[in-house]
Amino acid sequence: MQSRWTYVATGMMTGIIGVLLTLLIAQNREPQAWAAPQSVDNTHDGLIMGSGGATTNTQDVLWVLYKRPAPAGSGAKDSILSKAERVTLCCYQVANGARNMKLVAVRDISFDIDLVEYGNDKPHVKEIVDELKKAEKK
Repeated sequence: MQSRWTYVATGMMTGIIGVLLTLLIAQNREPQAWAAPQSVDNTHDGLIMGSGGATTNTQDVLWVLYKRPAPAGSGAKDSILSKAERVTLCCYQVANGARNMKLVAVRDISFDIDLVEYGNDKPHVKEIVDELKKAEKK
C-alpha cells in the first residue's frame, strides 16, 4: 500500500515541476520592452538620442539632442548672443509599431540654457541668491 502512494506522490511532484518549468520557459520567450531608456553613449559627435514620455507602445516619443559648432559670424563676439556651439532638441512621435515617425517639434535650446529663471513660481532665483549672500555675511 505504501509503495502505491509513493508512486502517486512522485508522479504528482514530477507533474508540478514540469508545469512550473514550462511556465518559466514560456515567460522568458516573450521579448522584453524597457520602460526607461538605456544608457546613452555620448561619443557620437554631439548626437544623443533617448526615448520615453509616453504610454506603453502607443504614442511613443523619440528625443534627439544635437550639439554642433555655431555657424561663423553668428552674433557679435562679446554679446550674449555669441555662441561657440549650438544645441538643438528634436521631438519625434513614433506610432503604429514604429512604422510611422513624425517630427513634432524642433527647438534651438542654446540660448534657453543660459537663462537662470523663466516663468517660475516663488521663491525666485534672485531671492534665493540674496538670502545666501545675507547668510554668508553673518
